[in-house]
Amino acid sequence: MPISKPHSTLGAKNTGSCATLANYLDKENRELETLINNKNSLNAIEVFQRRKQDFFNHSRVDISAIEVIDSIDNNIKKLGKTDAKYFAPTISFSQTELQHIISLASERKEINSVWQLTPKEYDKYNKLLKDYVKKVMDNYAENFNRQDKGLKTGKDLLYFAKIEHFRKFKGTDEEVKKGIFKIGDYKPGLNSHAHIVVSCKNRA
Repeated sequence: MPISKPHSTLGAKNTGSCATLANYLDKENRELETLINNKNSLNAIEVFQRRKQDFFNHSRVDISAIEVIDSIDNNIKKLGKTDAKYFAPTISFSQTELQHIISLASERKEINSVWQLTPKEYDKYNKLLKDYVKKVMDNYAENFNRQDKGLKTGKDLLYFAKIEHFRKFKGTDEEVKKGIFKIGDYKPGLNSHAHIVVSCKNRA
């Protein structure tokens, strides 16, 4: 099963605005935009454009970082200055789990990178990951045992999730210490995971 854990850096300071975190989670889109700006072929531009990921929740899949910030930051009624305003769990998958999910999206074997997926397979893969996140958020809501207060499923939560497909090496990674990779290099293999920003208060 995937492991859910708090975001270890930007999501930890959660007593104020989520703007820094939401903008950080849009980093893959910015990197893709840089690639798009360096391409002259319309086909190449379309390929990178289709790889962009919006935030999503139970109801929508086209949510911008600006809407995330506005929604989370304004859902703080009765919360004090030092109270947590949101939490930022991450859903991480093992390589075995990702291989299984990707096999459901493509009949081809030995896919080791999302770049090997066709546009249709890529869309299906993303949908499977998003559907899983929605089930996790249903369980998240259920475990509060506040069904009598109207908190029954993920639809009752104010949350936004973002799929990311890449991870980068950090200075603490053994591969960097051994000189195999440099800090900031992309990690090989399947690295899809999901970041979630969930308000401490239910959806109004």
